[in-house]
Amino acid sequence: MRNISSERIREYHSTIGIRNQYYLHYRKLQNDIIDYIGRYFKGGKVLDLGAGNQPYRKLFNKAQQYVSVDIDISNKALDVIADNTILPFRGECFDLILCTQVIEHVNEPLKLFKEASRIMKSDAHLILTCPMSWELHEKPYDYFRYTIYGIQYLAKEAGFEVLESTEQGGAFAVAGQTIINNKKIPLKKIIIPIVNILFSYLDDKYYDPDNTINYIFALKKLHGASGV
Repeated sequence: MRNISSERIREYHSTIGIRNQYYLHYRKLQNDIIDYIGRYFKGGKVLDLGAGNQPYRKLFNKAQQYVSVDIDISNKALDVIADNTILPFRGECFDLILCTQVIEHVNEPLKLFKEASRIMKSDAHLILTCPMSWELHEKPYDYFRYTIYGIQYLAKEAGFEVLESTEQGGAFAVAGQTIINNKKIPLKKIIIPIVNILFSYLDDKYYDPDNTINYIFALKKLHGASGV
């Protein structure tokens, strides 16, 4: 089992401090992404699906091949420009797919799951993150929010087994992040660190996982699943 060092974790957290608007969102999410990659990445070919600016690319330095794909034609750093539901790859060629904060922007999410299944090897892993509570963003391409049961349903329909899931933040994290996301709130530079400190403390002390900001999932493609 491959572990990622504490130095690497600190590298990824260097810009997410209490003065950051998204601290309550990322304080657990980034740790969980790094942890899941560390436990489920066994080498081979990796696809970063909806890669954006590829913030986790360095975690796959030992991959046989890392491929980034997204639909943004202006992003020159991408390896492949393609719709996330129609991918130009042959079947059963990837050992792991990473898909972070993407599926809420896909208007036919089951197609994404089935396409991921098609290009994954049997027993390959899909690491997926998605919001349950968040403001509208990247408008108008913002279609869904997901509960744990919604993802379980989509996974089953596409031939995946959900191995584990973790929520990022409870009810107080949701409340604090909602306050900070308010575009009309005055004195944001002063309010943000106060809200981050207070609501992270309250969230840890009175944690309610049924009202969360976000989820991360580890899924495994089942033998015989074709994705079609």
